[in-house]
Amino acid sequence: MPAVAVPGDPVTFTVVFSNAGASLANDVVLTDALPSGLGNIGTSLWLSNGGSYTIHADPGYWWELPDLAQGDWGIITITGKLNPNLSWPASILLTNAVTITTSSVEAVPGQPNTASAGVTVQTADLGIAKAVFPTGTLANGAWLTFTLVYSNVGPAPASGVVITDLLSSKLLTATFTFTTSYGAPLAASEYFVWQAGTVPAGGWGVITVTAQISNALGASMPNQAIITGWFDRDSSNNQATITVPLSGSTIYLPIVMRNYP
Repeated sequence: MPAVAVPGDPVTFTVVFSNAGASLANDVVLTDALPSGLGNIGTSLWLSNGGSYTIHADPGYWWELPDLAQGDWGIITITGKLNPNLSWPASILLTNAVTITTSSVEAVPGQPNTASAGVTVQTADLGIAKAVFPTGTLANGAWLTFTLVYSNVGPAPASGVVITDLLSSKLLTATFTFTTSYGAPLAASEYFVWQAGTVPAGGWGVITVTAQISNALGASMPNQAIITGWFDRDSSNNQATITVPLSGSTIYLPIVMRNYP
């Protein structure tokens, strides 16, 4: 458990083994190679007969168990964490298989001594696009509107989503409106940084920012929007930039220093 997780999540595998035969099982060994991508491993083992055991790790885990009489059983719990530093695909099934063996002759040869369980690892894929209206060259006093469209096209939700659009000092009286497909409110700080919370798989939102140009000096005014969140597998589509051409004059202030005798 859980059956579906995102990178960074804890995962627990529970292994239950027993001797259902009438005779003693000698030299019992249980092996678990563990799937790649799982780190910070911890284990615990409980035996119904209270016997001692030896655990080995190289690099998977295997346990040398005491002899098991009829009806003896045990539980092994394996905990780990899905490594968030790996490059995960959109969705992948990690299968964990365990095998139990004995040197004794089993009552029903050929019965499966292997069991497996899997966890599906999914990731989010946040993206953002940006547009401006009007699209022509603007002067002092003109109003403009930036439109930000963000989405999560991954199969997993993205948590802790933050959208940042730091407005230029050339703009005044900025206001914003928003709509989302998942009904979550957006709280913004000045100039603007929105706390978007958790964006579900397939979720999207539209933010419009309206402001007035108060200083059109210079040739253009760049504006960049950035989206971040956990766990976003692809950061290449997390930025969008618009450059607004301006009609204000460019000021040139030369300075000359001379040393006269």
